[in-house]
Amino acid sequence: MGSCGSSSQVPVVVRDDDRRVGTLASGFTNLDLGSANATMPIGYTPGVPLTVTIAVTPPASVSAQAVEDTPPAGWTVTNISHSGQFDNVNHKVKWGPFFDADPRTLTYQVTAPMGTIGVQTFSGLASFDGVDIPITGARSLTLAIVPAPAGISPTSGPAAGNTAGRARTFR
Repeated sequence: MGSCGSSSQVPVVVRDDDRRVGTLASGFTNLDLGSANATMPIGYTPGVPLTVTIAVTPPASVSAQAVEDTPPAGWTVTNISHSGQFDNVNHKVKWGPFFDADPRTLTYQVTAPMGTIGVQTFSGLASFDGVDIPITGARSLTLAIVPAPAGISPTSGPAAGNTAGRARTFR
């Protein structure tokens, strides 16, 4: 990497399904592994759906690709694009296999259950001809707004109206 006036070769270690290890022959200059990049809002509100978008760009030489993403446990998943499916057993959104090298923008919606708090994390992989790469980009959300309990609004209860300068007694 960089331009320091010399070139160096970096061995690339590969592992097959039987856990055998080998090294790719040297001589390649640019190894395109493809990419999968997620975008989503920075925050979530329990009970309000939000959209997760994954831009998938496989290498041009790919003949098969698939993607899977894991939302936080207990979140509801809906509106999965590109004939994707939700795997209830493994709690994953899955697309493919697609037998081409076409880039795709995959989407799905998630809804955090009421009572969810804190930072929530997503994880996933894209697979190009069996080579798995992690989905990068936006992979976590923070709590944005906590909805008011049912029956409470700015126009009801003790916070309603202008009470400045007046004492109130609650029994």
